[in-house]
Amino acid sequence: MIVSFIKGYINLDLWALLPALGLLTFAVSFISVYGFRASLISFSGLMALALSFARDSEGLEIYEYALLMGLGGLWYLLLSKIWYRVNPKAETEEFLSETYVLTAEFLETRGKLVDPKENRENLQSKLLKLQRDLTKNHETLREILILSRKSSGRSNYQDKRLLIFAQLIEIHESAIANPVNYERMDALFNEHPQYVNRFQDLIFEMSSQLRTIYEAGNDKNKLPKNDSLKECIENVRLEM
Repeated sequence: MIVSFIKGYINLDLWALLPALGLLTFAVSFISVYGFRASLISFSGLMALALSFARDSEGLEIYEYALLMGLGGLWYLLLSKIWYRVNPKAETEEFLSETYVLTAEFLETRGKLVDPKENRENLQSKLLKLQRDLTKNHETLREILILSRKSSGRSNYQDKRLLIFAQLIEIHESAIANPVNYERMDALFNEHPQYVNRFQDLIFEMSSQLRTIYEAGNDKNKLPKNDSLKECIENVRLEM
């Protein structure tokens, strides 16, 4: 509402209007550095600024238009609060599911990089993008879990989700902390080509299990068994 009100009363020449809008846009965008929820406020402000350009000067007055924008924001806030009361776990489950998928894709890409026949340049680019997405997703999910714990106190549900989140971060950080020297790896696999399939089977099985966990949701009966994963680990041990 405030952004629409300010924009409505900016009546400057083009040479002065552009810097003023630039400063206003920067000020609203700068709010997003304070976290995930602040970024949502920043996005709403930028959206209001963009919509204010569509105001018909011969229709509503500026203050009326800004007031309607504010009422629309309050209506959406009320709707969000009601939905949160109805389903408080939805936000956590959504970002946790996204973390499962991104981690699975990250592991799958690492598994493909083991094969010297793959296009490693493209896979490395994809891996960097997944790494950025995972880092951003981890920050958002961490903020949601911590704020939920502060506002509603400790609960069995939150403790379980924090434990799962910590394990997913550990998988990601372990992969980053142990970069692969592909030249040395190729030299090793040239002498022992059977290792390629064994390592890929293990990595792909881990990725597959994460996808299955994502698809299972809260249905415990659909959670994957560890038999296949144990078999892959045992096969790697036998080869070593």
